[in-house]
Amino acid sequence: MNATIFPSQLKGTVKLPSSKSLVHRHLIASFLAGEKREIPVRGLSQDILHTMKGLYALGGDFSIKDEKIFFRGRRTPSEEGEIFCGESASTLRFLIPLAGALGLKRVFVMEDSLARRPLKLYEKLLPAHGIKLQRDGNRLEISGKLTGGNFCIDGSESSQWVTGLLMSLPLLQENSEIVVENPSSQNYIDLTLELLGDCGIAIHRAENEYEILGGQAYRSPTQTVAEDASQACFWFLAGLLGHDIRLSPWGEDAQADRKALKVFETMGLRLKREEKTLRLLSPRVIRPVKVFGDEFPDGIPPLVLGAAFAKGQSRFQKLHRLRIKESDRLETLVKGLQNLKVKADIQEEGIILQGGGLSGGLVHTQKDHRMVMAFAIGATKATGSVSLSDGESVKKSYPDFWRDFQAMGGKVIFHEEKVKESKVLNL
Repeated sequence: MNATIFPSQLKGTVKLPSSKSLVHRHLIASFLAGEKREIPVRGLSQDILHTMKGLYALGGDFSIKDEKIFFRGRRTPSEEGEIFCGESASTLRFLIPLAGALGLKRVFVMEDSLARRPLKLYEKLLPAHGIKLQRDGNRLEISGKLTGGNFCIDGSESSQWVTGLLMSLPLLQENSEIVVENPSSQNYIDLTLELLGDCGIAIHRAENEYEILGGQAYRSPTQTVAEDASQACFWFLAGLLGHDIRLSPWGEDAQADRKALKVFETMGLRLKREEKTLRLLSPRVIRPVKVFGDEFPDGIPPLVLGAAFAKGQSRFQKLHRLRIKESDRLETLVKGLQNLKVKADIQEEGIILQGGGLSGGLVHTQKDHRMVMAFAIGATKATGSVSLSDGESVKKSYPDFWRDFQAMGGKVIFHEEKVKESKVLNL
């Protein structure tokens, strides 16, 4: 399904979806605690459903009703089975060590872009700790029983490897230690540690080293799931572009993408807090920025689209992790911007662009949900209509995006016409 967006003015209150990062973690923690629990969740994305079904394959019992997930306890799992991960890297990276800790043989099935994303860290690390991994295309079979000990992790690609082990290692009899080299997205690890503490799991941290005692037992989390800061970034972009937007709710926690709000403010976005609602006030002028994006990579696409409207040149650096997302986001962003007549280029694993606004045109989003949403919001202020491929990909993380977009006055037509490919043009 492709989408053509027309210039329009947005106005209204967005009820933000629940944090996808936190829901993944809450589902796993509830499963490990084994106690019945009700988890209110707004916006059941495909990624969340994959994790829930993956935990079902490990012996969890779940149901869904009225935007609530009900965990009903654990049952005896089968000795073998499959876990379909779709394109959810969190599902894959969190559940591999968990299946190993439970001693369950499972085949993880990956779809499209996930099959191209890195797995070498687990393939190198886990065999030394009792796990056999056998890869056949988009299928990864694991068997054996995870053992504790010392785990040295290169954290430059993702913090998800660390979270997967932090949540699974307390189940083992042995003590363990994780040493993280080249850490990235520390905020996501902090989210994990905060939830583990709420579940009664003790992790002793010294800088980038984590000591995990074996033989620990989970208790059911008491925390609620906060709103998704990464999805809020698309509406921050809308506010920056002059739309009258309120976000509800809006709180504070360790989600990395909350840092992106500071950059939007630097660009000129003004804020007004109204109890639990955040009102976005349009800037007097959109200023160019220089951004290091390694700590909040999911916030970069809407920031780049905002910079396309700035008065001057913006630079985004340290974006190497965007190469290994649902698409190569450096390429996808720059191709899309160039198609909309923005002077943009890739330089040293970053993006340099000259602001001035978007024209109409065609953008191939490479089935990347965050590309669709960023360009959709940017298109509302383009000088002509903008056609995007793969509009349905928003279901991966924000299934209600188009509903919210249209409810606030966004003009879009959905169709099946193909959007043609384009090549990156050097400045």
